[in-house]
Amino acid sequence: MKLCWCRIILSAGVILFAWARVSWGNIALTVIGALLLILSISGKCCCDSKKGKK
Repeated sequence: MKLCWCRIILSAGVILFAWARVSWGNIALTVIGALLLILSISGKCCCDSKKGKK
């Protein structure tokens, strides 16, 4: 299983905005949640690259 760094970063953002007391935190959580949902449904990693593979 390969690590998907974009999902790790988005997950860290969820944790950050869940604890942060900013006025736009709910909007950020909604956007990050939607992105994670789309990535989960697609089954692909947004940071996949074919570099180094021939």
